[in-house]
Order: sequence, then structure tokens, then C-alpha cells
Amino acid sequence: MRPIQMVDTHTQYHKIKEEVDKAVIDVMESSAFINGKTVGEFASNLAQYLNVKHVIPCGNGTDALK
Repeated sequence: MRPIQMVDTHTQYHKIKEEVDKAVIDVMESSAFINGKTVGEFASNLAQYLNVKHVIPCGNGTDALK
């Protein structure tokens, strides 16, 4: 019996590999991991997408709960 794969992150990643790799390298080169330009853009885009006034980006779920 072949296992059912619920999420195929490998294939998903390879569809947008160039974009993801460039974004990761840009963040690494800027060393702006916390409240950098990319995080600000993400928060702004997410707020617009969710149609809310405020978004607070967090590093992980524990930070979000705090």
C-alpha cells in the first residue's frame, strides 16, 4: 500500500524556488530578521489581505501567545 502524502512541500517549494531563495538571501544579507523591511512588508500585506488595521508579526507560536 502506498502512503497518502497530505502535503507535498517539496513540489510546492520547487514551483516558487527562485522567489523563495531570493527572499531568504535578501533577508540574510540585510541581517534584518526582526522588524526589518521584509517583516514590515509582510505585516502590511497581511493586514491588507485580512482587512484588519493591525498585524503583529511573531517569531513563533509561543511569542504570539505571550
